Amino acid sequence: MERWIENGRLEPRKVQAGGVIPIMAVEQVRKGKLIPVLDFKELNEFVSCSGGDTDVCSQKIGSR
Repeated sequence: MERWIENGRLEPRKVQAGGVIPIMAVEQVRKGKLIPVLDFKELNEFVSCSGGDTDVCSQKIGSR
């Protein structure tokens, strides 16, 4: 993460932020590097779910 800040990919902020999706760094073991991962838990509370299985979703997508 420090390297991301040094490279300008991330900027430290000291402001009170609201409605922000948290970013975390997760180590990708096979490639030996860190990857950014977003936590969408809070956002998911506002997304409606069809309640169907994945095969139902693929049928809906395929019918468009």
